[in-house]
Amino acid sequence: MGPSSCLVATALTLQRFNMGGLAEYCVVPANRVFVLPNSLPYTEFAILGCAIFTAYGAMAHAPQVCPGDFVAVIGSGGVGSR
Repeated sequence: MGPSSCLVATALTLQRFNMGGLAEYCVVPANRVFVLPNSLPYTEFAILGCAIFTAYGAMAHAPQVCPGDFVAVIGSGGVGSR
């Protein structure tokens, strides 16, 4: 797919990781869209958008914490929802 390509959701169930989830339409880069497998229930996939990526972002961008360091966890978000 090139920069001017267009992917339209019709019969496929698509998910995207981008802002605009409550919008009627949303323009998303192609590398942020994927097809959901039919074997994955929506209830299981629903946590990905918040809980999984919240935890991943915190770990991927966290400074090194050593034993004995003080750490503050503020607003755990979707991580504690399941």
